[in-house]
Amino acid sequence: MASIYGGILSLRIANLVGQTNGQITVAQMNQLTDPETASNLPQNLIPEMRRILFESLHSIMLIGFFLIVAATIINVIRKEPLKQIR
Repeated sequence: MASIYGGILSLRIANLVGQTNGQITVAQMNQLTDPETASNLPQNLIPEMRRILFESLHSIMLIGFFLIVAATIINVIRKEPLKQIR
């Protein structure tokens, strides 16, 4: 499950970074999550980079929520299997 969420995060970040017309790169987004390298980033881009990270994490949470809801619904409406005679 973690690898699926990681893939979703990477795709969403790449999609949102692509919308910045080259102002922000994926490498800069990787630096944002590391406190040591975050201080080297351009200060005027940090709010936009945080928004991109927030939206990406929000996408993961929404997908996880819908998976939990779907699993709950399936477990509530499914019928018990018939007992087999042995």
